[in-house]
Amino acid sequence: MKRSIVLLVATAAVVLSLDRGAAQQSPAVLIKATSAAELRTWDGYVTARERSGELQVLQSERDPSLPSRIVERLQQYHQGVPVWGAQVVRDTADGVPESMFGDVSPSLSISITPTLSSDDAQRVFGGGGGSLLRRPELTVLRLASGEARLAYTSVVRSDAGIFRIFIDANTGAELLRYSAIETQSV
Repeated sequence: MKRSIVLLVATAAVVLSLDRGAAQQSPAVLIKATSAAELRTWDGYVTARERSGELQVLQSERDPSLPSRIVERLQQYHQGVPVWGAQVVRDTADGVPESMFGDVSPSLSISITPTLSSDDAQRVFGGGGGSLLRRPELTVLRLASGEARLAYTSVVRSDAGIFRIFIDANTGAELLRYSAIETQSV
């Protein structure tokens, strides 16, 4: 009985923390669960979103050194469109969660119908003299402000380097750009 009450209170706390108004909405719900109570709460949250299709398994691998352990990587989707950077990693042993980490966007309510077509986006990406290394893909981009925007993303090569670029799927305005070249020091 006491365990049920603790689980109910923990679940209610998660739901209440996620059910804030859009003006107070944080950019992500961070999941860092290793204790039994945290794992029960977050596994229920993740499993419910997996059943609804909001989270989908991208990868599931058995640990070669511990055959009873499976590591799953789940991607968040909003009405079938992936949410950029919104993933959860769940590590289970014999079907029981051992750890869970990641972040997801709470309660997205943006339209997934872009004004720009994929061909229009391709022209915008190539407009600055760069060449596309990947076809534009529709995604939901979470901005630092917490706002979510429908965007196209692509990797573009130019004289200045190779960049991952996001443009607004309705206006074509650039939302985010970062180097796609990974570096490593000694």
